Amino acid sequence: MTVLRLICSAILVTLLSAYSAAADTFIDFNIPSAPLEAALGSFGRMTKEQLLLDASITDGRRSSAIIGRFTPEAALRQMLGGTGLMVRSVEGQGFAIVPETEGMGRKAAAAARFESYSALIQTALGRALCGRPDTIPGGYRVLTRLWIGAEGTVDHAELLTSTGEAGRDALLKARFRGVAIGAPPAGLPQPVTMLVTSEGAGDDYCAALGRARAVTLDAR
Repeated sequence: MTVLRLICSAILVTLLSAYSAAADTFIDFNIPSAPLEAALGSFGRMTKEQLLLDASITDGRRSSAIIGRFTPEAALRQMLGGTGLMVRSVEGQGFAIVPETEGMGRKAAAAARFESYSALIQTALGRALCGRPDTIPGGYRVLTRLWIGAEGTVDHAELLTSTGEAGRDALLKARFRGVAIGAPPAGLPQPVTMLVTSEGAGDDYCAALGRARAVTLDAR
């Protein structure tokens, strides 16, 4: 699952497989009622769908059970039944989860505001990592923080964890610095925190990025 969590101080971008279940694909689900964050994790592992949400909206909420054969969107809607949250399809990027009411309107608006830019970050950094065989996502896991300048270029990068290989750590920092993403929207929380994992990544991930069409963002 790729989860973009808009937290008060950072955007968490998780690079995983570029593949997800097609909208009309039926999947056999058996996810019991659980704390919502855990249930969404189970959903993501089964479907490989990208979920966009404000991390805080899962607090204190419990999912409805999903048992049966559903499309990913139908299953997600059932899971959120009674939580006060709703699903909004984001073309080519998965699903956004937002409050049904205006009670958290400002947070929901912030999440929607940064969705497209989060996707740009993921694509640009994914392509940078795919540029060298020894930095292709797959076989390592690392958490990093990035500072994006007004012109949309990564000005500074630091690793919060190690891949286990000092040489690769240095290469990753070098690959991140100078990556052109596009001018960030006003108010973007920084630094951006990015988790690179090995799940579903590798050559297929890089091939999919190469086929992906460019995304244009009005960052005003």
